[in-house]
Amino acid sequence: MQGLAASLRAAGAWCREITRRLALLAVRYELRGEAAMPAAHRVCYVLETERLLDQMILEDLCRTHGFRVPVRRFPSRGETAGIWSVRTVRGWLLPRAVPGDLRELGRLFAEETAIENDVCFIPVTILWGRAPSREHSWLELLFSESWNPAGRVRALLRVAVHGRNVFVKVGEPIPLSSVAGADLDCRTAARRMSRVLRSFFHQQRAASIGPDLSHRRLLLDAVLGSPSVEAEVARTAAVEGRGIERVRARARRYANEIAADYSYPTVRVLERLLTWLWNRLYDGVDVRHIDDVVRAAVGGEIVYVPSHRSHIDYLLLAYVVYRQGLAVPHTAAGANLNLPVIGATLRRAGAFFLRRSFKGDALYGAVFRSYFRLILARGFPVEYFVEGTRSRTGRLLKPKLGLLTMTVQSFLADHDRPLVLVPVYFGYEKLIEGQTFIGELRGAHKKQESLGGFFRSLGALRQKFGRVQVSFGEPIQLAAFLDNASPGWASEGADEARRPEWLSGATRRLAREVMVAINEAAVLNPVNLVALVMLSTPRQAIVDSELEAQLRLYLELVRRAPYSSRTGQCSLGPREIIEHCEQMSWITRRSHALGDVLQMDERAATLASYYRNNVVHLFALPSLIASAYNARSELAAEELERFVAELYSCLRGELYLRLDASEVEPEARRAVEAMVELGLLRRRGSLITRPATTTPRHNELDRCARIVEPFLERYYLSLLLLLGRPAGTLTRAALVRECSEVSEQLAMIYSLDSPDLFHASLFDNLVAFLIEEGIVRPDAGGLAFERASVEKLAGALGMALRPAVRQTLSNLVGVELTRPPVRVALPERAASEPRA
Repeated sequence: MQGLAASLRAAGAWCREITRRLALLAVRYELRGEAAMPAAHRVCYVLETERLLDQMILEDLCRTHGFRVPVRRFPSRGETAGIWSVRTVRGWLLPRAVPGDLRELGRLFAEETAIENDVCFIPVTILWGRAPSREHSWLELLFSESWNPAGRVRALLRVAVHGRNVFVKVGEPIPLSSVAGADLDCRTAARRMSRVLRSFFHQQRAASIGPDLSHRRLLLDAVLGSPSVEAEVARTAAVEGRGIERVRARARRYANEIAADYSYPTVRVLERLLTWLWNRLYDGVDVRHIDDVVRAAVGGEIVYVPSHRSHIDYLLLAYVVYRQGLAVPHTAAGANLNLPVIGATLRRAGAFFLRRSFKGDALYGAVFRSYFRLILARGFPVEYFVEGTRSRTGRLLKPKLGLLTMTVQSFLADHDRPLVLVPVYFGYEKLIEGQTFIGELRGAHKKQESLGGFFRSLGALRQKFGRVQVSFGEPIQLAAFLDNASPGWASEGADEARRPEWLSGATRRLAREVMVAINEAAVLNPVNLVALVMLSTPRQAIVDSELEAQLRLYLELVRRAPYSSRTGQCSLGPREIIEHCEQMSWITRRSHALGDVLQMDERAATLASYYRNNVVHLFALPSLIASAYNARSELAAEELERFVAELYSCLRGELYLRLDASEVEPEARRAVEAMVELGLLRRRGSLITRPATTTPRHNELDRCARIVEPFLERYYLSLLLLLGRPAGTLTRAALVRECSEVSEQLAMIYSLDSPDLFHASLFDNLVAFLIEEGIVRPDAGGLAFERASVEKLAGALGMALRPAVRQTLSNLVGVELTRPPVRVALPERAASEPRA
């Protein structure tokens, strides 16, 4: 009898193995992340649903990776591995999910509490059809994962369609001892473990396909039923003398105008369409540092805060995160994009619309704030552009604080779930809107988006736009930021109508931290590298061999003294960079017996300033070091470091540079060492000297200095204009206007006539810096200042300019400085005063 029983068991095991192998012939799964087997004596693998094929995949995974192979039932005493499911799906056509059997779980707790809790639960997520990179047909899109439980018929179809497109993730082991306790009975401990496991699977599914969606009408009912909206409805009705129902109907129209109408099928269809579009427009999309976002998305609320270069940005970000297995974010879009057909499509892809301003309509503002808080509270990933609009110059714009403030307020009201801000950098080699931006900077009116304009833009499909870089910055944990900004914030309580006194200052610091993180994630590409060099030459022309040498120098300089650990290097070599830019018609070649000359025509050079400005901050420090030698041939090392640190503060605000005042000198020392190693500078005892003027390295140092020269010229010019008037007589607006006019004339006569060099917004940022540093003070009649302080700063700036440039600026303004000092002392900032 014992032999017969053993034979039957062997036959049964053989049949199970044959069945498993046959069933898995049509299945290909992909394991995401790393999985490690715990040292516990016994393990219990946990699946989200009780599916036979899921169990077979798990068993095959264990065999492939050398894990303990589970039995086909809950592990009993003496077995080292088993399987349990948190829920079971019943029904063929009308499926319903029921919780897994807690009695078996309770028995395990009863057994294990007596033997030192030596058991671990390992959750295993198995999703069918969530890897979009392998979805190739509309049928695949129809039967991929969703929140609705799949009945047996749909499950069979899903296996047939997505058998080779299965996503598997093994979670961190959960020791039984972390849940069981001496004060808990087995039944209570089993219920607690079940809740922990259900929460894990819910987070994994939310990170992959987004939160479970309520009906849109129910979502809007919750928005309109919020206390803030109800209060504003009552106030508006009283002020306007209208009935409550009429005002409430207007609030509902606002809610419908704002709210997204997210649709999984629409997202999946757009993914296929965008794949085709990117292949038509671009040579590839480079994605960097996405792993940090994937980790933060599990169990956390993600808010993407990207730079804004193009209308392509929000489509590209949604596409990238979807292809990485993350949920598509709800994206804040301007009401100008709510066009017929296009607006409806964007809305179903997750876009929610907002007006440029809420002024004059408090009811609209209340509805929008309530909607924004609700989608954050329900766990939807959100995306908005902290700059508010697309940058026309290529530099980051001054951040708009509205949505960022709402984000912080929402987190203050409900901070049980971590909230992570994810900065994103977009880098393009060619913008669809490039020529339009130049026209707008020259004074042309911004064209309103329209359906006709959309169809006209389809002509761009005939062009090629190179590669695109999507680089994710260091995620910012909002709770950790608030701990530093306002210790004790979590105990203050939540009140929609009350804004803490510290909120405005903290939001400004948070906005700067976001902008700095975006810049840290910048990526060098062939176009912005060539633009850096070509725009540093007098006529945007250079000998081929000199361009190659300068590119090699910049690539090596960034490698030896990188701006940040997240800064992206260019994957091409100098010769490949030149060939690439020639193919894209950025530069043209003119043959010559002494060496080919490469040049940019005026149109290309004007456009190239945009791409240079994307990465000019990466070279700010070495360029300032090089600028110190415009008027001198040698400097003591300490003197050079101090001088650079003082001028660095001028650039810090406009370029969102990452270094604080205490960090500049050590970083400058590292950059100097790199420049010495590359031959750009030379060390002679305690002195740092520039190369001889007859050497190629001197020309390379001069081109490096010209990177920040336009910034230093603007600062010097504005200070000369201030010094040309009695203190307090020149208003901020007048100073900005005069600076812009003089710079425009200077550009027309002496350099490239690019509006990037004289746009009024540049000088407005400069005046903001002067006010922030206490160098000037807004007064009733104008900008008040101490002449000695302004002269000192102007003198330091003058020492960083070439003598001919400095004299030209003095002649244009009609102000001549006395002998400028080498060192300038900026006003001391109080230790407790934050830098906005």
